[in-house]
Amino acid sequence: MDFPTGGIFGLLRILFKPIIDYFERLLFYRAYLISTLHHSYREAFDTCPEKLTDGIEYRIFWEPYYLRKRLVTPMIWLRSTNGAKFHKIVLTATASNRKIKYQDTITVHGLDDTPIQLALTSIPFRELKFDGNIVYTPYDRITTEILELHGPDECRINIMYPIKKCLQPFDNLEVDMGLRKGYVEKWGEIFNLELIEVEVTEERIRLMGSTFGKLRPIDRLKAKLFSPNWVVKSISWSKNVIFAKQLTSEFVKYRKELEESNKWQQKTRNSDAA
Repeated sequence: MDFPTGGIFGLLRILFKPIIDYFERLLFYRAYLISTLHHSYREAFDTCPEKLTDGIEYRIFWEPYYLRKRLVTPMIWLRSTNGAKFHKIVLTATASNRKIKYQDTITVHGLDDTPIQLALTSIPFRELKFDGNIVYTPYDRITTEILELHGPDECRINIMYPIKKCLQPFDNLEVDMGLRKGYVEKWGEIFNLELIEVEVTEERIRLMGSTFGKLRPIDRLKAKLFSPNWVVKSISWSKNVIFAKQLTSEFVKYRKELEESNKWQQKTRNSDAA
């Protein structure tokens, strides 16, 4: 939760920083951790790799953070599928727009079903810049192309046609514009606060109720009372200080839904195999 940082509040925060940090950690650490676990699960299980070619799938990470780690550069993630193995792969990753291209040439050895992660040192993070209503991006797409492919017997596989995939990065504009929080560094750790932000929005909806149609006096009163962000955030945080009960409940619910989805997918695969 945010506290005032300007004027006398800023001075008091500097003077009493160790005490304030202690109580902030006591009150909010579990909520930060649960929100981060929720995001990590989504990163690991909800985001599926893309097929690069038969037997190979990949992902590209263009943001500065991944699974509670700060990346030094963007990263490409590769692994083989369906039991395939490759002795050597040479590929390029090219991030581009109409004005510039950033390119890395990568050589991968011994690719199997264990993922390999490699740094894309020539490609910058996709950090947006804003000038009024104009958004500036360092690149609009990332194209990955296989140049050489060698099987497990070290023999080169003839590539009869270009093997390339184009990925268009997507952005969380509200986070990039500072309207909502994503990754933050606090107490010497890295957290993702997207679930907390979602719960604040859900709390606002619960408090305001439906506003469709003609507003009744009670609806206008609710709008006046619950329009200030600090009011809604205070109510939301009152349910999550220390033990993060509401956030924990949402995370447990998400885990159950994920388990049910995995069971259904496994059942579908078994039926197809039969």
